[in-house]
Amino acid sequence: YMRVYGYEKDVSKTWKKMVAWADEFDMLEKPHRYIGLFHNHPSFTPYSNARYLACIQNLSNAFRSGRVGKCTISSGRFAKFQFKCKHDKLYKMMHATYIKWLQNSDYEVRNFPAYVEYKNPKELVKNGVLDIDFYMPIQLKS
Repeated sequence: YMRVYGYEKDVSKTWKKMVAWADEFDMLEKPHRYIGLFHNHPSFTPYSNARYLACIQNLSNAFRSGRVGKCTISSGRFAKFQFKCKHDKLYKMMHATYIKWLQNSDYEVRNFPAYVEYKNPKELVKNGVLDIDFYMPIQLKS
């Protein structure tokens, strides 16, 4: 992963660096997924303070190198939403799911970062329109 402090409306520069790094180690030749991990709740954190990780998930035994770290996404229950938008609208769409869907459900957010899977990563590096699966970490209300 590559860490971004202050959520940016255009993260294509970060993703270009991440893809170049992964390509250097032949990680893109094996099955992989492009993941964006959000450490902050979009309803409470302004863009300028949000923390985001650009991740390429795969099964290779990659190692940390320079600005690139390694993490594991834990399993658990997630609500899944599908979006089609440019990256500058994503944070607002995530916020809407917390406000509209979550309040009317039998669930509450659990203490784990939300994440997205980018289904068309070529658009991600061009800052184009993205097909996104958004995963909200949830648990039954207590």
